[in-house]
Amino acid sequence: SDPVWAKDRDITAFSFGPDNKTAGLGGGPWGRIRFVNPANGNFLSGAGSIDKMLIQNGTYDGLGTGLDPRNQANYRDVVGAPRVDDNFNPTQQMMFTIPSELQSIFARGVAEVAPDIRLSTTAMFASRTSYRQVAGFPLGSLSQLAFPVYIDKDSYFNPYGNQGVGITAGAGRDLFFNRRTIEVPRVTRNRSDTLRVDAVLEGDFSLAGNAWTWAAGLNYSKVNGVTSSTGNLNLPNLRRALGPSFLNPAGQVQCGTSAAPIPLGECVPFNVLGGPTASTQAALDYVMAVGQGTYMSAVRSTHVDVTGELFKLPAGMLAVALGLEQREVKGADVPGQLEQSGYSTDLAARTTRGKYEVDEGYIELNVPLLKGVPGANELSINLASRYSKYSNFGNTTNSKVGLQWRPIRDVMVRGTYAEGFRAPVLSDTFGGGSQTFDSYLDPCDSVNGQRSNPVVAANCAAQGVPATFRQVNQVGAPVGSGGGQTPFAFQSGAGNADLQPETATTQTLGLVINPRALPGLFASIDWYLISIENRIAAVSAGFVLGQCLVGGISSFCSQFSRDATTGQVNNLRRGNLNLGELKTEGVDVALSYQFAPTAWGRFGIKTDTTYTTSFESKSSATAPFVNLVGDFNGNAYYRVRSNISMDWSKGSLGVTLGTRYYSHLRTNCWNVTARIECSDAGTAFSGSSTGFNREKALVYNDLSVSYTTPWQGRLLVGANNVFDVKPRINYATSSSFGGPSSSSSVDPDLPIDRFFFVRYSQTF
Repeated sequence: SDPVWAKDRDITAFSFGPDNKTAGLGGGPWGRIRFVNPANGNFLSGAGSIDKMLIQNGTYDGLGTGLDPRNQANYRDVVGAPRVDDNFNPTQQMMFTIPSELQSIFARGVAEVAPDIRLSTTAMFASRTSYRQVAGFPLGSLSQLAFPVYIDKDSYFNPYGNQGVGITAGAGRDLFFNRRTIEVPRVTRNRSDTLRVDAVLEGDFSLAGNAWTWAAGLNYSKVNGVTSSTGNLNLPNLRRALGPSFLNPAGQVQCGTSAAPIPLGECVPFNVLGGPTASTQAALDYVMAVGQGTYMSAVRSTHVDVTGELFKLPAGMLAVALGLEQREVKGADVPGQLEQSGYSTDLAARTTRGKYEVDEGYIELNVPLLKGVPGANELSINLASRYSKYSNFGNTTNSKVGLQWRPIRDVMVRGTYAEGFRAPVLSDTFGGGSQTFDSYLDPCDSVNGQRSNPVVAANCAAQGVPATFRQVNQVGAPVGSGGGQTPFAFQSGAGNADLQPETATTQTLGLVINPRALPGLFASIDWYLISIENRIAAVSAGFVLGQCLVGGISSFCSQFSRDATTGQVNNLRRGNLNLGELKTEGVDVALSYQFAPTAWGRFGIKTDTTYTTSFESKSSATAPFVNLVGDFNGNAYYRVRSNISMDWSKGSLGVTLGTRYYSHLRTNCWNVTARIECSDAGTAFSGSSTGFNREKALVYNDLSVSYTTPWQGRLLVGANNVFDVKPRINYATSSSFGGPSSSSSVDPDLPIDRFFFVRYSQTF
């Protein structure tokens, strides 16, 4: 599949849609300069400071040419924040969906090795390659706090340096700078190879006159991956490129000084303030880094299983299945040394490495209780239990009981009560973590936050946040309703050794009708209630702030800090947590009818509908439950989802028309105060305490036509979203609100266009 570029559609070409083109702009490619504060290494503010931006004739598309950056007269003052034209629309360099290529081969074989003994084997190998692109890096002097980079006072390109126009020798100043390197977008390439093999020896035998089967097998699967990246910067090289430099007798700018020059082959000066048109390929090649990393995961398991019939009951045979399994899981994720060191703008990351073992045993019984008696054409129960011993979590036993009752032949009642268990995966526990520039909206923001909520206002004041506080983004501009990207690198994804396994209970009760009077009819309705405790989830920056400031949960308040003067969040840690409980309840309804054949062909209709009555979540044992049904809060929690398909076939031809229905959603408003794209400004929903915007329901139609050839081939031609329903703006899908879309405010899980396909299959 080829990439889908965000810039190719108006609705995805800007972070917050075509109606808010300038709201999601990031730092631009033109040099912004300030003096260095020697006290803390940040930029100097107040008396004796400057804040200037290079004058250029472009706009936020990155095009244009800047004036000579060595001349102070070619800069204008930045008042509050850079002008819109000085910024950049990062979405124009980003993908909406990434490209990938998959090659795979699968083989299966079965051999009779002895009477009643068979050896079956399967093998699969798959290789997937993909890549993703995001905008050029928003470079600044403090891109890595532990390795700051400034424009040296002796750099030839420093307008306030010792070689600057009108500067007295010896009076030069080091410069703090910001500038996005859009010349080289960040690209990460990924190759993943998967190998899976298994072998099972199985056979049949008789025990007390009853039929039994046995199986013993070995399974091994492994994933090996390699990543490579370009578009980030090598900070040691950048420091040298922005260090002392001079114009040599040949008219070339050279690193070092005239008294102590650095050979041209060892260092290339970088005119970082001049923008893309001032960059040279030699300088970019010198300051840019090539990143790399490797990862792997492997699972090895052995199992022994036995199934058979124990003895006969009045209603039938008592059947049993039991077995043992041993499993070893291990994995690793190893970033390159440059990335681990923090000497790259590729956001420092640590190695993930770990393993665990599991020993398990299970038993399952199928017990027929009644058969062929009044009120019980059939009645049986299924009992199952599994014991697991984890090397890193201890022991657990999870059981299930199921009921199947046919009061009459045409009607069946079914029900289940089951216990569930999920241990943290390797990355949850052993993850090394990495830096990230999160997007979020601070609840303490005085314009777009939630300070109208008295609880939030009190919590913000307790943290020393001024009443007039405005959150700023990477370019120093106050954020809009969609929030913005932090100027500071946060910490994400670190493993949590204190994580506990999830536990769950599932309850279902259903009714199935298949009347003999209407042989083509099938109908079922099933109620479900699922409850998960100690659920494991990765949290976002917005979630951490919301739990502290809106929810008042003090444990989250210790995960971030603020600048004592400005109130900006300058450090935040987030990873995986056992986030309280999750409960969901609803009803699944299925209905199908296959009409009798006619001279016009055969017709059929089928529908599957899920109605979710509640989807409640709470983030701690003491926090209240929040019902997410009908909301987009990180994911879409539709109240109703339904699929309807109608089929027609006659001879070799077949046609299928399918309809997908998604009910309406409540999402984040664009501006609550001004009631812009905000249908209910005063009504809270799970994503905000100030208001929501109601998004209409969506209906998609899919059409396919098939033809079966006389030589056992089948041709299928069709279109998904055949009426080309356009995507909708949904600000809650943006990563600023913790959503899954990093480049726009469109749900990536829904169709973006009409999609045509042709498929041919051949049976031999």
